[in-house]
Amino acid sequence: MPIRVFITVGTDHHRFDRVVDWADALASSDDSDIFVQYGTSRPPSVAKGSDYLSYDGMCDAIQAANIVVSHGGPATIMQIRDLGKLPVVVARDPATGEHVDDHQVKFVGRLAAAQKVLAVTTFEELSTISRAVALGDLDLVTTADDARVDGVVQLVGDIIDALVDVRRRNR
Repeated sequence: MPIRVFITVGTDHHRFDRVVDWADALASSDDSDIFVQYGTSRPPSVAKGSDYLSYDGMCDAIQAANIVVSHGGPATIMQIRDLGKLPVVVARDPATGEHVDDHQVKFVGRLAAAQKVLAVTTFEELSTISRAVALGDLDLVTTADDARVDGVVQLVGDIIDALVDVRRRNR
């Protein structure tokens, strides 16, 4: 039975074509049902997709998916976890013009260390996760809890404070 993969790049104006390319490669390599919310990125050529989804549309797509792949935005990650899924997260890379700084890289690293997300940096890692889910060797279902939410809020606050301190020192 094919698995359902939902990929969201969010609403940031920076393009995230790297992840759209991964969606197309995944859609070409197996019989998975791949859907991409691609925002300002280029539309997928093999996978199905839409530029934006309503809040309810996002919730429906997350709940229907076996794998949810997300950019490193805190609100999206929390939404995915609150809907009972362990997010597979690709942080936007400022070196490739996907964002203005590396706050997503730092945030995703901290969440991955706390085992709150699965962080991936390559298509091969995403493909491995997809195969493991398809074989039944990996289940990305989780439960939400208030302690986790409080912890993530604290992490985001710490990262923002650190970024503000760096910017003040560099002025």
